Amino acid sequence: MAEHWFQSTPAIDQTIRDRFESLWESAAGGELTSWQDSPEGCLALCIVLDQFPLNMFRGESKSFSTEQQAVMVTKEAVAKGLDQQLTPAKRAFFVYAVDAQRGFGGSRRIGPFVRGIRFNR
Repeated sequence: MAEHWFQSTPAIDQTIRDRFESLWESAAGGELTSWQDSPEGCLALCIVLDQFPLNMFRGESKSFSTEQQAVMVTKEAVAKGLDQQLTPAKRAFFVYAVDAQRGFGGSRRIGPFVRGIRFNR
């Protein structure tokens, strides 16, 4: 799947939808907040809320419907220092979440946040 992350196909989109749509619905409904108790849980929740809907609902406004939730998960992970317990490659998914919509109130405010996610580990 890694080789397809940034080059999806309709078949991959459908596979993600088939496997993860019900999980996404649970996350969107706030049923997975306990995942925010660990670094890996925050990362997984961020991916479910931010990345999976881009595939599952490609071309639909619904594909962006949980972006703000992903931004909030990211903000909380960084505030707790949980991002620092992940590898730089994994931390990148937090940046994707906030960068996609400038979830910090504009591009001038994202810079300090991204600098706060240290990639030198």
